[in-house]
Amino acid sequence: LMYTRFNEVYGTVDVILVPGDSAAHKVAASKEGDDPTGSHYTAVKANLAATFAKFQEHFPNTVILPTFGNNDGRYHDEAIDEADKSDYYNFVYDLWFNQLTGNAGLDLASIKSTLLSGGYYRADITSTVTVLSLNSMYMDFEDNAVHNGEVNLISKWFEY
Repeated sequence: LMYTRFNEVYGTVDVILVPGDSAAHKVAASKEGDDPTGSHYTAVKANLAATFAKFQEHFPNTVILPTFGNNDGRYHDEAIDEADKSDYYNFVYDLWFNQLTGNAGLDLASIKSTLLSGGYYRADITSTVTVLSLNSMYMDFEDNAVHNGEVNLISKWFEY
């Protein structure tokens, strides 16, 4: 209903920024070891898919630029574990950039390269407007360092 009403009031918009926490609270496992069957991870991905299916349904021609929130990974408040990174980031890339048809005009090769590497990307909206989507989960002081792989260096910068 909210999306329908938004379209009635504002019509088509150029860009929607989605600030993360697209999965519901308490869907992600609380901590490593709390998801031995993978059911939390499956539920997080299902929540993300349902959220972005609604965006696609109501905003098929709009550029939609999401970021990750602390509820959007396998473990709450944790960056994606290296063991899950390929599966998770490929899933999210497909969801955000293949299934959201309004994003078709973006530089998808560049976006895919960095999104699959560490969950961040640059989207050039016009020749003068660029959006940088950071994966701030890698910068969280409480994040488990084993989840960070090569990106763990970012958190080291903030220790000085």
